[in-house]
Amino acid sequence: PEYRVTPREVALFWQGKTDDPRYKLTTDWGAVDGYHAPSRNPGNVFPSAKAAPWTLDPVESPRNSGWFLCALAARRALTFLERQPEVDPNRLGVYGHSMGGKLTVMTAPDRRVKAAAPSCGGISDRYNSSPLFRATLGDDVSLRQISCPIIFLSPSNDFHGRIGDLPKAIAEIQTDQWRVVCSPHHNHQDTPEYEVATLLWMDQHLKHSFTFPRTPAATLRLRTSDGIPRLDVRPDRPDRLLAVEVYYTQQGKLDEQPEDMENAKQRYWRYARPERNGDVWTARLSPVTLDRALWVYANVRYPIDEPVTGAGYYYRVYTVDSFVISSLLHTVSPEQLAEAGVRATSAQSMLIESFRGDWEKEWFSYQPDEWPRTTYKVSDPAYAAPDGARLAVDVRSSVPNTLVILVDDY
Repeated sequence: PEYRVTPREVALFWQGKTDDPRYKLTTDWGAVDGYHAPSRNPGNVFPSAKAAPWTLDPVESPRNSGWFLCALAARRALTFLERQPEVDPNRLGVYGHSMGGKLTVMTAPDRRVKAAAPSCGGISDRYNSSPLFRATLGDDVSLRQISCPIIFLSPSNDFHGRIGDLPKAIAEIQTDQWRVVCSPHHNHQDTPEYEVATLLWMDQHLKHSFTFPRTPAATLRLRTSDGIPRLDVRPDRPDRLLAVEVYYTQQGKLDEQPEDMENAKQRYWRYARPERNGDVWTARLSPVTLDRALWVYANVRYPIDEPVTGAGYYYRVYTVDSFVISSLLHTVSPEQLAEAGVRATSAQSMLIESFRGDWEKEWFSYQPDEWPRTTYKVSDPAYAAPDGARLAVDVRSSVPNTLVILVDDY
């Protein structure tokens, strides 16, 4: 944990500045350039298969991409592990975050991998301008070869592994042993009740010491007597769960592209409180408009018999006693909404937040044990300010305190 190599230390390593007190050893790839941010050679970026003086091939080739080099290194790591006397070669798993999410997907087709858990990557690299890159290094190429059990950690606002691509990824893999975990509002990181799914997935498929509930069945009903769409959620183990939550947005694009990154990161997900009727939870959705697509999914929270301690993606150790699994995202076009007779029932509101009831469901924090909270509510058309309006905040406190409001980094 104390040996951390940041881009600054990597740059010192490439420059050979061993006298610098911050100098630290890292991987030397030799003649090739397999490091990302910063690379050894100017202009070497992973989303490229073009030839350069330092690449393996003198023509455009997938072997020229850092993705190929790192995926090859991951498979060599499997070879190393399976040869160690203390390792059971029949129980190897792979997981990774961000770049590691894509590399997990690239490594998982190896038949030695018995479980995979990509986070925030491995589902959305489909739009490279190079046909050769897309045909060899695109995420769909690897996904179609995966047959091992796999769980995708895909936060709802992640820019790198976009939730809108998740249904395609599930359709492409060659296994029915899958789960998805989609934290609301998060971008490129998670909190413990979502992160822990990776450990539990490995416990199930490598240690056989845990059993996941089945993916919650979620049915979206557009044709209703009152024109209000509903999501019916039928979770596994209904009498053991802690909560069922439904989130929906009209800020997703059905043809989302990489250039829509800012929209992906800042889209606002509304919370709909579901009501239980037997083993089915039903949530009523209130669209703002019929001119935008509707995206909706459900989260189901379960207890863990004994608290689990793990290492978070950004050097944070956590202990947690519950976990979440998600339904697969439903996406509906404006045309489908209109054809089904759906009504836009969410009225304009000058009140952005009352801080009552379930308000925290539409806010988030990466450090929930501390106070700061963030929301994207102000980007929802229902809260659009009229011309000349000013933002007002009413604050009541029983003791002197400090309130800091951050708007667009100001």
